[in-house]
Amino acid sequence: MSPGLPLLALMWLCGALSTPARAYETDQITDRLVELQDSGIVADDEVDRILAAALEQTNRQTGCHSSVKETRRLLAESIYDIASFPTYVHGRGELAGLGYGAYAAWLETDARVDRRPFVKFGDIYDLLRPTDSLVLGTVGVCSTIHLAGILMGTDKPDHFWSQGYEYFLASRRGRADERAMRWGTLSERGQYGLATSGVFSYADLAANWEGYQFYKALLTEDSPLELGEDGCVVQTRPFRWVDWITDAVDEAVNPPNYGKVVRAAVQERLLSERDNVCQAYTTWGPEVMRRRAQVVAEQASQLVPTTPPRLDEWQLDSLCKGYESTNTVSRTR
Repeated sequence: MSPGLPLLALMWLCGALSTPARAYETDQITDRLVELQDSGIVADDEVDRILAAALEQTNRQTGCHSSVKETRRLLAESIYDIASFPTYVHGRGELAGLGYGAYAAWLETDARVDRRPFVKFGDIYDLLRPTDSLVLGTVGVCSTIHLAGILMGTDKPDHFWSQGYEYFLASRRGRADERAMRWGTLSERGQYGLATSGVFSYADLAANWEGYQFYKALLTEDSPLELGEDGCVVQTRPFRWVDWITDAVDEAVNPPNYGKVVRAAVQERLLSERDNVCQAYTTWGPEVMRRRAQVVAEQASQLVPTTPPRLDEWQLDSLCKGYESTNTVSRTR
């Protein structure tokens, strides 16, 4: 048992992590300038493998003779079941290996996927204890990867497959977008965010929405999966992450809100690492801030009135005011 973590809290944490990595948080600030190889090609291929299994399962269930509505329902369910199947990740620690869907677990373990694993912490949430944040103080953050040109946590594809599907169901299978948005805000306030980690992630909401668009598009010309003339589901083109995700899933571009305790710990951590943080920020900050303004404007239409107003939790402009870049990165992988 983790030091200072009561048995009931430990049981609740295991329950929170029994679903895919939607309960995890991520860090795209630390070592942002240390290059990661883009894993887009192998990650796309792994999705194609999942889609092939899902369409085979769907065609077996329908016999290629069901209605479009029923085929779409079964296909969405099959993709969700395969991509989000709870999978333990060995090597991340006893509790930290919990909470991954099959696709996210593959991203965390495949040798071809370059990642910043944060297995021994060292991230912006490093000062948090289990009593401060049940998730962050116990299991830390998931890995950061470079996928289709975007830095993101491995939790974001899990949000895409898992909560994108929940959006699909909550919206009556794509007929009521606002119901999906309300469900997303509720989940981020609850077990996928503030209630377990003390973090409300707008980047999570972006990944949810992008996954929802994927499920809504199934069996249309906008999807790689369509109905053939014989009534069977066929894949008409390869899946490509670049067609479905935006840099709104990058936590540096689309930063989160925090609860009071997490906010204080993160700001203390950033202050203690000011030289490293600001040396890097003077390089990556201007472009990310430009992209942030665009992401915030575009995401506004995906949010509901119950979504918390955005806050500047990191205060990097203030922290790094007057800091001059040396065009070097002092931290190494």
